[in-house]
Parts: sequence; structure tokens; C-alpha cells
Amino acid sequence: MDYGDLRWEHLDKTKLFFITPCMSMCLRTIVYPLGLVKTRMQAIPGVGQIRYRNTMHAFSCIFRQEGFTALYKGFVANSWVMINGPFYIFALERSRAYCIAANARHEVVPAHMMERHLSNVLSGAFASMCGQVIVVPIDNMTQRLMVQRDSKTAKGAFPMVRDLLSTHGPRVFYRGFAVSLLTYVPSSACFWSAYHFSKPYARRLLHLPERSHQRWDTKDMLASMICGGAAAFVSAVVTNPLDVVRTRMQLDDTVQNPKFMGTLRQLVAKEGVVGFSYGLMPRVMSTMLSSSLIMMGYEALKRLSIKPDYAAVAAAAAPATSTAAPARQLGVP
Repeated sequence: MDYGDLRWEHLDKTKLFFITPCMSMCLRTIVYPLGLVKTRMQAIPGVGQIRYRNTMHAFSCIFRQEGFTALYKGFVANSWVMINGPFYIFALERSRAYCIAANARHEVVPAHMMERHLSNVLSGAFASMCGQVIVVPIDNMTQRLMVQRDSKTAKGAFPMVRDLLSTHGPRVFYRGFAVSLLTYVPSSACFWSAYHFSKPYARRLLHLPERSHQRWDTKDMLASMICGGAAAFVSAVVTNPLDVVRTRMQLDDTVQNPKFMGTLRQLVAKEGVVGFSYGLMPRVMSTMLSSSLIMMGYEALKRLSIKPDYAAVAAAAAPATSTAAPARQLGVP
């Protein structure tokens, strides 16, 4: 068995769905301030508010004017996104397994092409499409909490929800749903494709064999981190223009139902092509940091969640090399 390519049927789902939200909460706590800065840089500043020049300027202004806690505005509301973690993994792994099985029956494309490339693109796109149903309403509310700069007039999550419902109706929570799909479906497909494509190169760089026969290996985890960061960089740069338009649409209260093309034209007319780069640096930093940690955690999570019978088969088939030291380094018995 290749521990670097564990499939849905190899995993204990109870462990997987219990550990995923815990891991997601830890990572979200680390990267949330970067997400807040990214959103503020992409939003249109209010009357009398300064536009941040760059990422460090944004951090400096927020810290000096609003205090450290301002970097976590909307964090509690945003934490509801954790429920999307197990749902996303389920959709990702099940759709990947389905693509490989369907291709084996009908032979649409060569098996190696489906397993190494196409299944990752399709499953990544499908999982993101499903996930946006949960993420977009939470995102709409969280972004409004993030951009509140005046602590005296700032609202909490529940008053914000009440005001949005009374002013705009329930449809406001799915504002920008189409552009979110347009942003994150290609982003997810690009990410998983780039991640699996770069894996062999990262393993060669670290002088690792093609297949991972050890359940716990620090170099394996490092390879996952490198690939996760590289894949995140590619997907963040490619989809940032769409992310700027999505953020503007979701925060625009000047019209009842902002349109994609109208928001796009307004952005280009007022701020030019450079407007598409707003928030790029914190977005790249946030996604690279979170994705490298997530992919390391995801690979560790799959190894923790492997079914005992598969683990026994893998241990029997593994080469006779000691794995005790790497396991102890990772704190696993």
C-alpha cells in the first residue's frame, strides 16, 4: 500500500469526521488575520476611511487604530465554516473514487491519466461546488463583520443577520453565489491538480521513493507541505481577480442585487486593472500558509484514520525499515 495515496475505502470515517473540524479550527485561528486583511484591502473604503497601501500598512493601521482583537472580527461567526470540512472531504474523496471506478468500467481515458490528473481536477471542482452551499452564507455575514472599523457602531453576528434579513431578505446570504462558484470551483480544481502533479517532484527533491511505505515519515509530511504551498500559490494568483469582484459584490449595499458585469465594469472604471490585484499578497500568504499546513494535516489525518485491517496489510507489505524514530518525532505511538 502507498500511504501517500490512501483512498476513501481505506479510511475510518468516524475518526476522519471527528478530527477534521478540530484541525480546521486550529488552522483557521492561525490564518484568520490574513483573511481579514485581504477582505479589507479588496473592499471599497467607507467615507473618511483610508485605503491600505499594502499588507504591512493594513496590519499596522488595524493594530494601532483598533487593537489586536480587531484582527479576529467575525471569527466566531466564521467558525461555522468548520462544518464544511467533513462535507468537503466526503465530496472530494467519494467523487474521486467514483471517477476512477467509472473510468475503469467505460475506459473513457487511459487509467493513469484519470488516476493522476483528471480525477483530481473533477473531484476538486465537485467538492468546492458542494461546499459553496454552506460557505457562501457564512462568508457574506463574516465579511461584513470584518470590514467594520468603528468599534462604537460595530454590530455582532446576530444583529447583523437580523438587519440583513429585514433590509434585503434571505437572498442576501447567497449574494455572489455564482461568482463564488466561478472563483472557487476552478481554484479547487487547480489546487488539487497542481498538488498531485507536484508530488513526484517534491518527493524527488527530498530523495524519497516514488511510493510511501512508511506510515509516519517526517519527509513525507514535508513533501505534502511543499506541494500544498505551491498549489495554493498557483490557484490564488490565477483566481484573485474573481475574488476581488466577489468581495465587492457581497459587500455592495448600494443596489439591491449587484450584478457581476456591473461590479466588474465599476472596478475597472474607478481603479483600473490594478484593482484586480487588491488583496493579492495577503491572499497568497494566507492560502500558502493554510494550504501547506492543511495538506500536512490532511495527509496525517488520513494516516490516523486508516482502517486497522488495511494498516496491517500495509505493514506486512512494507520494506523492512524502522519507522519508530519518525513516528516518535510526530508524537504518534
